[in-house]
Amino acid sequence: MRTLPRSLAAGVMALFALCAALVAPENALGVDTLARDANTPPATATSGEATASDPIEYVALGDSYASGYGLLPETGNPQPTCWQSYNNYPHQLASQFGFALEDRSCTGAATPNIAQDPQPLPGGATAPLQIEALSDSTDFVTITIGGNDAGFFNIASACLALDEKGPVAGEDGAFQSPNCREVYERPEGNILKDRIDYNVRDGLRRNFQAVAEAAPNADIYVVGYPAVVPVGGKIPAHGCFRPVIGLDGYAPDSVPFTDEDITFIAEIVRELNRTVEEEASAAGFTFVNTEEASSEHSVCAPRHESYIAGITITTLDPPTAQQGALHPNLPGHNYLANTAADAIQAKHPELERTPHEPMNVMPPLPAKSAQPDGRAAIFGSLGGIVLVGGTLLLLERRRRMHTISMTSR
Repeated sequence: MRTLPRSLAAGVMALFALCAALVAPENALGVDTLARDANTPPATATSGEATASDPIEYVALGDSYASGYGLLPETGNPQPTCWQSYNNYPHQLASQFGFALEDRSCTGAATPNIAQDPQPLPGGATAPLQIEALSDSTDFVTITIGGNDAGFFNIASACLALDEKGPVAGEDGAFQSPNCREVYERPEGNILKDRIDYNVRDGLRRNFQAVAEAAPNADIYVVGYPAVVPVGGKIPAHGCFRPVIGLDGYAPDSVPFTDEDITFIAEIVRELNRTVEEEASAAGFTFVNTEEASSEHSVCAPRHESYIAGITITTLDPPTAQQGALHPNLPGHNYLANTAADAIQAKHPELERTPHEPMNVMPPLPAKSAQPDGRAAIFGSLGGIVLVGGTLLLLERRRRMHTISMTSR
């Protein structure tokens, strides 16, 4: 097992502590954004316009995988720091069917924020209980929730690899663990799987019941998480590891995970989706499986084919990253919208559906302008791992310097 020099280890620990602060909503570290008008919805992703005489009421609930964290323009609802996008799958779904949409999805939400506890947000704001949007007149509901209950921040930080062979950061950021499985496997069992089986399952059960009671006449769809990494951890022929620094500088959509840990992460995502599906079925809801069909479009896929954004570092001083790491990108939300629409139409063939033109153009890389608004703070489902960008950049630079030094001897 490799160890880092004491001076480098101290620097790594300092940066790790700094980056770990990104999980706190109060932080002021920046993240680059695309320069678009956040108050103007695009023509291809507006809310549905139901008829005034008989509107079909649709309410969207969920976390950052529903809100569209990382996509612009933003709606500002239910609070500006929910970073909800007009391009998210609820808005696209409403557009296809002409539903009247009330979107309560919010980045960082966990199951208690549905019906138990209002969600605290950066800057001291609070998102109201998402269930407050439901009523007897609600016709359709979609929910994507559970990933934040599993504590995927820990997975995101602990599984980050120095290179394709490891070591990984570990929960203390010391880069002493050979792989992520060793970090979470204990003689008594897998910490993460236990967390899913208890914390996530209990949260889903409580809040699914509350949703059913609040919207007794609604048809409710639980949209599962897409494949963040390939299902079964099947590594594509071109490999999966992509360092944060490329030949021309910061590499777009980097994937700093070892092949072994891709398999481990795949197991955790599968366990999460299995638990969500079981609790959705128990509540009488329709589960929409988005994992299997998206496997070939995971973060390991080529950038133009992926439904999941990798990590794009834009500056090191201060550590700044493009928001939306390890979250559905624009093609990803196209996919989620169409998959959910197929499930709805399968049960309601009488509904007219407007053909949806896929928005499959990848957004450009952002300009290097930091905005100290705490955007890099929020982890939506499955952990936006921008928090470790500075750590990996430091390690990558030191590794390259060491390689150059060795080859010049």
